[in-house]
Amino acid sequence: VAHAGAGVVTDDGSGALWHNPAAMARRTHVRAQVGLTATDRASRYDTDRQFVGALPPTITDRAASQTTLWGGLQLPVSHVLVLGAAWFAPPDLAFASATPRNYDRPGDDGPHEYAQRYASTRFAIQRRGAGLGASLQPASWLAIGASALAFATRVADERMVWAGAIGDTPYANAYDMGLSITSRDRFVPAFVLGAIVAPTSAPIELGASVFWSDAAQLSGTPGLRSSRGTTMGTMEPLATAAVSPDARARATLPRAWATRAGARFVAQRFSI
Repeated sequence: VAHAGAGVVTDDGSGALWHNPAAMARRTHVRAQVGLTATDRASRYDTDRQFVGALPPTITDRAASQTTLWGGLQLPVSHVLVLGAAWFAPPDLAFASATPRNYDRPGDDGPHEYAQRYASTRFAIQRRGAGLGASLQPASWLAIGASALAFATRVADERMVWAGAIGDTPYANAYDMGLSITSRDRFVPAFVLGAIVAPTSAPIELGASVFWSDAAQLSGTPGLRSSRGTTMGTMEPLATAAVSPDARARATLPRAWATRAGARFVAQRFSI
């Protein structure tokens, strides 16, 4: 949900460490928050590929709803300094697409039911972390703040990979093998710098912040299932999975930075 940058000015609770730590300057008493957030994403996509004798499939999101716990604390040390701490659990990015109805019976696959055969059938990015921050109010109209955050990042991916051919059918699904990879980086640092300007002569507040996150260096162990198809008679897999004990899966999520800005009009009975 987007708020047109309003959180940069209005969020003076635990979210301030993420949006703009300068906003904590409004806190004059100790304040603690605990919350539970439920997120349900809905997505779908179509293909423009032409299918003979049938309509192209529509792929829909099948990922489950997510429930995450978060909390924070703001502690005024003096009339110009406020300290804060928070536990973050941003909503996960996750989807699950159509998968074969029966892994061990590739012949059951319909010709148009599994169009994304070699794309991800399941994919998720999950982050959990904590942060510390401080807000300083050097003047009645100005507050500045900074926060340091640390996140544990997890990426999971499942898909099919092709492992052989059958006669004149080079891409037969009987040789498909199920590949699954889960990789993690348990420490990804991030920093936020922000400021809020609230002129005493005007009913407005202006806020801006800069966010920077280091790259996530993900590492994990791959898993591989034997081929979906089996040989007649022996029922042995057409291709047997063999993963070296030293095999590692690695990926990098690049460094990220963002600038945010927002404004708020404050009246006696409402604000915009």
